[in-house]
Amino acid sequence: MSTVRETMSLDALWDALNERRRRAARWTVEALMFQLRRGVEELKNPSVQQRLSELSSSQLRDVLVRLQKFKPEIAKPWTPEELETLVACIGK
Repeated sequence: MSTVRETMSLDALWDALNERRRRAARWTVEALMFQLRRGVEELKNPSVQQRLSELSSSQLRDVLVRLQKFKPEIAKPWTPEELETLVACIGK
């Protein structure tokens, strides 16, 4: 039987142990989604920027998928270019 040390790098182990702690609360994600219904211009909003900074990688992927699946009667689905703008915003 292999040990964790034999199968995972120290960085991967650290990330795995701290992933849960770095996840934003569910209500934070939902508030972010509500704000992003207004469109890409919301990325300038400081509260949107703060909420984006709290997301884990998996939460960010989920948000990107959800933005593409907005129902037109609720909000305009985001285009690939708008999604790229969001991802670029996180790196700043």
